[in-house]
Formats: sequence, C-alpha cells, structure tokens
Amino acid sequence: MKKPTPNPPEQAHSHPLFCVRPDLSTEEALSNASEILENAVVTGHEAAEHMHGLHREQLMTLVQSVEMAQILVEAALAREFPVAGSSI
Repeated sequence: MKKPTPNPPEQAHSHPLFCVRPDLSTEEALSNASEILENAVVTGHEAAEHMHGLHREQLMTLVQSVEMAQILVEAALAREFPVAGSSI
C-alpha cells in the first residue's frame, strides 16, 4: 500500500541561520539583541514610508512592539550592567 504523501527527503546536517556562542555573556547577548531590535525599528520605519492604509498601520503596530522590546532590553542592560554617569 502506498502512502498518500511521501516522506520528506532526509537532510544532511544543516547549518542554522543563527546560533549563539556558548561563551556569549549576558551583557553581549543583550547588547546584540538591542542592536538587532534597533535595526528592525529602522527597517520598519523605512518600509512604512512606502505603505498606505491598513498595511502601514499594521506595520507601525509591529514597529511599536519591537520598540517596546528594545526598551525592556535597554532597561535590563542598564540595571544589570550600569555604565558610570548614566541613568534610566
């Protein structure tokens, strides 16, 4: 009896698009996350310039969520790894 759908092809060990070094410190991880979130915000704003109506509103809602995540990451960085002379 044949199966209705074949098994997917077996893949050789694939490399992930993103991985985290085992020795990555919390401070480095949070700093990198903050930079990634900032890039997402900038990209979202640039893309929104070319959009209208509902699609623009949806994208700006997503951008706002990313900005909130960035604020949380920045607050964690400031609390756990304070820099002399700065305050939140």
